[in-house]
Amino acid sequence: MKTFLAAMFLVCAGYAHSATLTYTDSKCAAFTMAASGAITCNPDIAAPAQPTPPAQPTPQPAPPQSADLCVQYGITSNITLPRVGNMSKEFSIGPTQAYSFSFQTGPSESGQMSTNYSNSTQLITISKNKCDFGMVPRYNQCAAQGRPPLINYRTGSGAIWQCILEPNTTYYFNVRNATITPDGAISNTCHGKCVFRAF
Repeated sequence: MKTFLAAMFLVCAGYAHSATLTYTDSKCAAFTMAASGAITCNPDIAAPAQPTPPAQPTPQPAPPQSADLCVQYGITSNITLPRVGNMSKEFSIGPTQAYSFSFQTGPSESGQMSTNYSNSTQLITISKNKCDFGMVPRYNQCAAQGRPPLINYRTGSGAIWQCILEPNTTYYFNVRNATITPDGAISNTCHGKCVFRAF
């Protein structure tokens, strides 16, 4: 926007008078006055448009933590142990107790995980989290229930009936005495002290 100022001399009734003409135009960057007195407006050159900043990604909720899952699925005591191959040791387990056996996958492997010698139906899962009992066996191959339950797993890719795991990653083989319905409702199956062995 520019303001044009011009001094003018007027002759009226034989007397000379001075006057100042003021003109403002928001569309003009400058004015040019010709000898004839014609005033030309030089349009304002718009500033270059600023690039639109990229949209900020929407923050994603944090993945569930093991402690939160233990509370969510009613586990009052979770025992974490390393899984060392075929474990023939007998474990004692109560109605709201769970076990999480940690293990590391290799670059390429396959195998089975199961429990046996249990006096109660058990729910087992393979997950990156302890106490992750929200997977329904009917829809997820990384979960199983029964007496005994059995999970076939493989790293990388495999058949539709296998639990597919990432290579070189820490997982937990979760065990509890319970059953789960297709809609995710969990019921305890041991109301006293039960035992099992992990394989």
